Amino acid sequence: MKATLRLLPVCLALFLCSFTVVKWAAFENKAGNFKMEFPAKPQQSEKNVNTPSGPMKMYVFMFDGDMADEGNKLYLAMYSDYPEAIISSGKRKGLVDTFFKNAIDGAVANIHGSLVSTESISYKNFPGRKVKASFSEGKGFMDLQMYLVKNRMYFLEVGYQKGQQNTVSEQRFFNSFALLGSKK
Repeated sequence: MKATLRLLPVCLALFLCSFTVVKWAAFENKAGNFKMEFPAKPQQSEKNVNTPSGPMKMYVFMFDGDMADEGNKLYLAMYSDYPEAIISSGKRKGLVDTFFKNAIDGAVANIHGSLVSTESISYKNFPGRKVKASFSEGKGFMDLQMYLVKNRMYFLEVGYQKGQQNTVSEQRFFNSFALLGSKK
């Protein structure tokens, strides 16, 4: 009995240490005019992409969720500026709806996936979409939030494998998105 009581604090300490504590990092991008939190500092890159609207630069901020060991496999924030003559959040609703539909279709096609759900959302009166898509025959999922702020598209994504979603971390990531101030 005494031996068991002496082992109890050791077992309790091991049990408590077995939980990975993820220290989230505040991230700010002045050029992109936004801030948010990632499980750790994201990797940054730029990609030039040919689109029907012409060549565009995409600014990508990504964190590999496996490094946090907390369920979600990917955290991604991205933005791109479109020519105002083509799209802006102030354009008529039908044009903005078509823009989002095309963006969603493109995102789902890029992962060779299937659209699970989509709904209209907004951020400070700017239009947006909340999307869920599956890929790898339903073994993987991506949850997206997109916002069109004037002529800038913000694209936020969390990817995870079936049964391994960490909804608390996902909501923290999505809810932390904020604009820094008025866009140029």
